[in-house]
Amino acid sequence: MIPLAEVAQKFSKAAQLYSVRADVQQVLAVELAARMKVKSGAFVLDVGTGTGSVVHALKVKQPEAVYIGLDVAEGMLALAQGLRVRADCTYLPFKKDSFDIIVSASSYHWVEDMRAAFISAMAVLKPGGCFGAVLFGKDTLKELFTALGHASPVLSERLALIPKLPSLADVCAAISVSGITAFDFETEIRKVKFTSIREIIRWIRETGANGLGPGMFIGKDVLGRAEEYYAGYCNGEVSFELIWLEARK
Repeated sequence: MIPLAEVAQKFSKAAQLYSVRADVQQVLAVELAARMKVKSGAFVLDVGTGTGSVVHALKVKQPEAVYIGLDVAEGMLALAQGLRVRADCTYLPFKKDSFDIIVSASSYHWVEDMRAAFISAMAVLKPGGCFGAVLFGKDTLKELFTALGHASPVLSERLALIPKLPSLADVCAAISVSGITAFDFETEIRKVKFTSIREIIRWIRETGANGLGPGMFIGKDVLGRAEEYYAGYCNGEVSFELIWLEARK
């Protein structure tokens, strides 16, 4: 995975545009909030809160709970509201059994050590507490990488070396050692319209999700061939593999 400091830098830089451009993530935040049942007076932790979309949606449902947003990116936290903590989710800075609910939308797939992150989450979750998350899986944006790889064998080899998003097996293996005896998961592939490869790459950069790595240059000729492939074989859509998790301690 991408080093934590690099993740923090990318998302801090993208913070000003995130609420406008991260439409996919905003939808998932609202959907995750709709799945959670929050009681009055509950203590809720939002891991990877970003600009606070999940917290905002939960407050609409239950304004009488206590919400804390945690993120590693200072730029994101500066735009969020309410109680905020800057920290690494693999070492949550809270006492054991502090929260009734832990939520996380579009965040855990960036974590270098997902096992440590889930173990830390379960440590601060109260017995009987609820954990809910949605994250992107390995087939996310597969059309982009297929088109770029088709356009250039050399680029295909370089793309194979960049950090990958987790598979469902990776996620299940990580959460199974967190102290949870049972958890539920759902997976889905959601198609999203993008008019071109250029638009996809711009969206990635403007939402802080750029993981192509340093020195990953895409020339005009290669980009042109990739655009032709995308237009001919991808129907102007890219896939987002969503992994939904729900567990109780």
